Amino acid sequence: MSPSFLTAASAFRVVFQAANVTRFLRQNNYSPLVNKTGGLEMNLSPPTTAVFVISLILAALAIIGKFVPIPFISEHAFWVAIIAYVVLAVGNLFRGL
Repeated sequence: MSPSFLTAASAFRVVFQAANVTRFLRQNNYSPLVNKTGGLEMNLSPPTTAVFVISLILAALAIIGKFVPIPFISEHAFWVAIIAYVVLAVGNLFRGL
């Protein structure tokens, strides 16, 4: 082996020794700075039972529609599943829905 050959582990050590940085990850080190300062927080709320049931029915119809011919649903099963997800996401984002 030539002296210039580096394994992945030794290359990793060389890079971090060269930077002379010792960093221990804490819980929020990976989150953006805007969340550390208290801005732009998402206030999510659980969806109402009606929104959850509508989303569940749409998702079940999309899955069943892939295996059993259901008019319109079988032709557009992917989009019906996407609509089910969007309905559930909207129910989480807006309070009272």
